[in-house]
Amino acid sequence: MLNLIGKNVKFSNKEKSYLKTIDVTDGKAWEKSTNEMNRIKEKVKIHLYSVQNHRCAYCGTRLNVGGRAEIEHIAPKGVSYHPEFTFHELNLLFACEHCNGSSKKGQIDIVIKKSKYYPKCQFSIVHPFFDDPDLHYEWVNSVPICIKSNTVKGKKSIEIFELDSPYLTEDRAKTLFSEHRKMRIPLSPQQESEIDNALSLLP
Repeated sequence: MLNLIGKNVKFSNKEKSYLKTIDVTDGKAWEKSTNEMNRIKEKVKIHLYSVQNHRCAYCGTRLNVGGRAEIEHIAPKGVSYHPEFTFHELNLLFACEHCNGSSKKGQIDIVIKKSKYYPKCQFSIVHPFFDDPDLHYEWVNSVPICIKSNTVKGKKSIEIFELDSPYLTEDRAKTLFSEHRKMRIPLSPQQESEIDNALSLLP
């Protein structure tokens, strides 16, 4: 659950001109391989790894740990979805294999109201480049471990990405514990209690 407002990749005018020459109507334009395309993809990867701090934009777990990192198209690029947004700067982010898999977001169409102008589209989930996650998610006892939703978007995101699953709850508990240990900061009683609660959810 990253706040990436204003942190999307920015293409140069030259790159935009090149991308406009690509036929996206078949929904497979992202897979095309040319020198220029490969350079643009590499730029996207480097930028997103940096601004996302090697974490999944949806669940916040470390990329390439629970599964490979994947360039995610928020509005799906498939031919029957939104291929025209294949290379839109606000439609590209890194997601973990778990969140981007067919059993999670996969090809679910999260665009609930479409516009030709991408920022005017409405999305059913918390959009990392548009939405502040703090307005859509709430933490039990203000400790970032056990998650709840504040909004319809937050609820939908929790449902799709299973953000309240024992696996992700445990991961957040371990991350909090590890961060405090590295910085040699003692855990508060509330934090210790939430870590215990999180671990008790495990099978």
